[in-house]
Amino acid sequence: MYICGAYLVFLLEFLLASLALTANQCQKIDECSCSYADGTKLDLHPLAKADSFAFPYTAPQTPDGYAYAWNPCNNVTESGTNCQYAASCRKDTSSQDTITIGTQASATFDSNAGDNVFLKYQYTDSSGYLYDVWVELICDLSKSTPEYTVLGDISYLIYKYQVSSKCCCPNGCMSDGGGGGGLSFGSILCIIFSVLLVVYLTIGVLYTVFIQHAEGREIIPNYSFWSTLPGLIKDGCLYTWNTLKGCCSSTTGDGSYAKM
Repeated sequence: MYICGAYLVFLLEFLLASLALTANQCQKIDECSCSYADGTKLDLHPLAKADSFAFPYTAPQTPDGYAYAWNPCNNVTESGTNCQYAASCRKDTSSQDTITIGTQASATFDSNAGDNVFLKYQYTDSSGYLYDVWVELICDLSKSTPEYTVLGDISYLIYKYQVSSKCCCPNGCMSDGGGGGGLSFGSILCIIFSVLLVVYLTIGVLYTVFIQHAEGREIIPNYSFWSTLPGLIKDGCLYTWNTLKGCCSSTTGDGSYAKM
């Protein structure tokens, strides 16, 4: 039973970790919307324009000689320029020349880059240069009018923008006014954990009472394991602390290693 209890703890931790990873993923529906595991959606369609940039050319906070424009959902073509079929274009603030740096066809949603979802685009020009555009979607339910911020070139040919809007929140811009329909991730975790706990206790108590004929505290499944768990956690913390302390003390004051 002790081994069974340890296995159950590991299984619960693995399940919760797996759920945390999958629930935070926003799976692409189309070029400007994605859905979460709980059924909520991130939908940028209300922010888009049909044939022009919803977020016009804007210079970064630290000027780099360029301005950047972006439109979700629909490609934009500016006649007489090199900004063609683009989700995002870059304009030289001196010459006013423009180039495409991202297309709608390349749009992907990245939920692994931090707390916010990133909408990412790419474009390879005729010379073989690969451009990347990262749009950080910042959830702010107080912003009915989106706020567009350009950070500019954060690495070689990688450009970053930020958009703060209620449309960047799950179900933030649902046209039917449904709000946050669907259970939150925290609610799903609580339900799953509660169900597993009830099943574990029910089956465990029945087994200890009717099979092992246990009484008192011993009817708690894996009682010996749970009663020693705090001590095991304490021992683990002390072992980790002593190991780290030993590593730090193995060097002398002048930075050289002490002799063994």
